[in-house]
Order: sequence, then structure tokens, then C-alpha cells
Amino acid sequence: MEKHVRDNNTSALREGIEDSDSHVRYQTVRAIHRALLDERLDYDIAANLLIKLIRDEDSDVIYACYDCLSHLAYLGDERALEPLIKVSEEDVRFQGPRQQVIMPAWYAVRALSLFNDIRSIQALIKALRHRDPLVAFDAILSLGKIGDRRGIKPLIEIYWDDGFMQQRDLYPTQEDARLAIVAWLASIIGLKPGDEGFPTSTNPNSLAGLVCICEHGRQEHECHSCEVCSDIILRCSQMA
Repeated sequence: MEKHVRDNNTSALREGIEDSDSHVRYQTVRAIHRALLDERLDYDIAANLLIKLIRDEDSDVIYACYDCLSHLAYLGDERALEPLIKVSEEDVRFQGPRQQVIMPAWYAVRALSLFNDIRSIQALIKALRHRDPLVAFDAILSLGKIGDRRGIKPLIEIYWDDGFMQQRDLYPTQEDARLAIVAWLASIIGLKPGDEGFPTSTNPNSLAGLVCICEHGRQEHECHSCEVCSDIILRCSQMA
């Protein structure tokens, strides 16, 4: 397999990723990973192969793809960005060999948190409305890790959406999502878990103050003319 990688032998690599033996497919991904890091393989070839394999039915193969793309992302290699965005938009799931549900988009959304890039932010905002609640919830967490203020308004819309994860009895629930959003807003203004004033509940009265500070650097009682803040304060009073 290493020889085929060195020679950019697309047909042989394609045979490797389509092999019925999951171990062969796994080793193909690992070979692609090593070759990419050593710049021994054309990235366009590798990206097409990885996108195909990240939809594999074997969880080890999928994780190997995720690991490869995430490694490139961690190294700041933007070549991983477009493949991850494509996978994050998919709604494909299947049963893994150990009876677990495998969701490639979930892996992609997590990896996108490593890119502070307008394309990854837009993809994560779109993923907030993904049909799978685990993907949507991880989009919240990934936006929080990036910490870009462009995520504030989309996350506030999710906060007010009573239908968001409302039917879920298991983690993540609507309460989990709201707490993650409030915690993210707190982190924007420098509050960390354990700090005085860090929110530990989704009491809506704390939301207006956090948003106003995030948007304007001042408390909500000092923000008299902002339509966004005024609307939040009104909603909070209705929910309280």
C-alpha cells in the first residue's frame, strides 16, 4: 500500500478503500495519512478517497479518516476544511459492528472546531439545524471552541427555539443545549467554569446581560436603544 501511495496510484488506492476487508480499508487510510503529512500524495486524490471512506460502515475506518483530517486541521492545513464541510452537511447514519450508531457528520462537526475560518463558522451555523440532535449539539460546542462573535445571533435563535431537541429524554436535551449556549456566551466575556458569575443554569434572566456584554460591552440595564437586547429582555421577562 505504501508503494501505491508513493506512486500516486489512484486505481490501487481505490481498490484498497473498496476492499471487503475493513482492515485493508483501515490500513489504506493510515497510509494516506502518513503520505499526506510527508507530502508524498496529491491532496486532491487523498481528499476524494477520505470523503468516500468517512462514510464507511466500519467505525475504525471512519475514525481513521476523522483522525487524518483532524490532524491536518490541528496543523493548520486548510486542505482538510472543504472535505469536512461536505461531510458535515450529510445525514447518513448506520449501525457499526459493535451495535453503535455511526454518524460521519458528527465527526466532521467536531473537527471543524479546529478552524477559525468563515467557511467553518458558516458550516457550523448550518449544522445547528442538522436533523441529528448530536450533530446539532456538537455544532454548538464547536462554535464555542472557535469563539467567534458571528455565532452569537444564530445561537440565540436556537436558545429561543422551543422545538430544538424538545422531544429528547436522553443527552443532549434542550436544557443541555441552552446551558451550553449560555456557557459559551460567558466564555466570550472571559468567564470560565468555576469563576464567580459563571452561569450554572439556563435562567433566562442571565441571558440578556451576557448578550449585551458580548455585543456592546455593557450591562443590559445600560443598553436602552439596542433592538436585539430589548427583544431579549422582553423574552426573558415572559419566560421568567
